[in-house]
Amino acid sequence: DTEIDYPVMQGSGDFYLDHDKTGVESAAGAIFVDEEADAEADNFVVIYGHNMKNGEMFGELKRFLLQEFYEQHRIFHFDSVYEERKYEIVAVAKTRILYAEEEGFRYYRTFSYETMDEFEKIHSFIEENSWYGQKANVNYGDELVLLSTCSSGEKDERLLIVGKKIQ
Repeated sequence: DTEIDYPVMQGSGDFYLDHDKTGVESAAGAIFVDEEADAEADNFVVIYGHNMKNGEMFGELKRFLLQEFYEQHRIFHFDSVYEERKYEIVAVAKTRILYAEEEGFRYYRTFSYETMDEFEKIHSFIEENSWYGQKANVNYGDELVLLSTCSSGEKDERLLIVGKKIQ
């Protein structure tokens, strides 16, 4: 029940923050993954998009802040050129970009996890920032996708929708 249906670009966030999928300058930018990510192989992928007031890009993600909407809309699709993928939303989270000198987990600089320790950092981050205080039903080996957008709170606040691949 959202209108989020865009191609996902890959490249420098500095570029796609203010350029559309065709490379033309645009305030809405494009939906994208970081140039260092491998959306086909990584088990932790962050997809970025602007929170546009008119609902474009990731503007409709704020609807997930209403618990009833979240509970009734737990599945999303992120298809690649190779396969159709289905994800269950396991958490809605709010966080912020950390200052350079701050300690803490930086989801926006994470592209995969290899060890149980790396997975536990991701899992703890998700649960600590969960909007509804839910326990994220994720296990080591799960493929996770985070949809990340600005929130309407503080300047560096972010809204995250966390999905676990189920198909």
